[in-house]
Amino acid sequence: MTLKHTTIAVCAIAASAAGTTFASQAQAQGALPGNKLTIQVGYAPGGGNDIYARLLAQYLPAHLAGKPTTVVENVPGAGSLTLANNMYVTAPRDGSVIATVAQSMPLNQLVGSPGIRFEAAKFNWIGRISSSVQAMVFSSALPVRSIEDLRKTEVVAAASGPASGASLFPTLLNTVLGTKLKMVRGYTGVPAMMLAIERGEAGATSVTLTSLTGQYAPLLKEGKIVLLAQNAVNRHPDIPNVPTTVELARNDEERDTLKLFASVGDIGRAYLAPPGVPAARVAQLRKAFMDTMKDPALIAYAQKNKLELDPLSGENLQKLIVDMNTVPASTIEKAKAVIAADSKG
Repeated sequence: MTLKHTTIAVCAIAASAAGTTFASQAQAQGALPGNKLTIQVGYAPGGGNDIYARLLAQYLPAHLAGKPTTVVENVPGAGSLTLANNMYVTAPRDGSVIATVAQSMPLNQLVGSPGIRFEAAKFNWIGRISSSVQAMVFSSALPVRSIEDLRKTEVVAAASGPASGASLFPTLLNTVLGTKLKMVRGYTGVPAMMLAIERGEAGATSVTLTSLTGQYAPLLKEGKIVLLAQNAVNRHPDIPNVPTTVELARNDEERDTLKLFASVGDIGRAYLAPPGVPAARVAQLRKAFMDTMKDPALIAYAQKNKLELDPLSGENLQKLIVDMNTVPASTIEKAKAVIAADSKG
């Protein structure tokens, strides 16, 4: 081969490689593989995470190339830990599958909870549809109207699996504030837990404020349930008379621990993609997500159905989760004690 021919061959190879790279980038920015998107939910149908996922599935496709067929799949198990692990280990790395799991998952990973096979900061966080404040709900038939009452009276609390909000919040109250909540786990989701209260099987549970102001608003309005605490740094405007966990702290040590757990609510109803998804695809999904959050049709539907919207971009959500690693070691150790108690049941 002459030098001229060699030069031409090298240029051809380089052009081919560049073409492959550009083609890969174009594909990542174009339609999803099979023109299909799957949104997986780590809980059974009917709960808040499921409702929001189906809302997203209805409006997100219009903001993605090719308007992909979008389906919601429920993958319940271990308070959504099963799905979180699956997304990290086995899910396809092409952006065709995104998921929503418990907002507490990054904290659980940070403190080394058992069974975790992921690093939360390595997920590609797509965006948050709403912040998520957990509230402790009690049957009004019980003689409990304050945290002080709950330090004296044992109450059965319905929960799903360890690491879920319904399990972690009561454990937090027991471990840090000395309450007497006796958890019964195994409920498949919010509907089953709320039904347990209505039937008298349990006296309490922890659910998101969105659920309480939406599908369970009649129970609250009719006085069949009462709220004793909200897991938040500041009182949510929808329940201004309910104290936050941070307010209930009796000293600085308790306050620091409670504040860390309360900040998890900022993660809220969030969506993630597995690690390893091409950057162009992640950017596409993030942009489509935020465009969906501005969609007048989605906003109107949410308002009509009393679904709170409090979106956060994927970039800011990613930073929030990465920054959790800067929490002082002493606070992490205290948080570990709470998580350990939750895992034991």
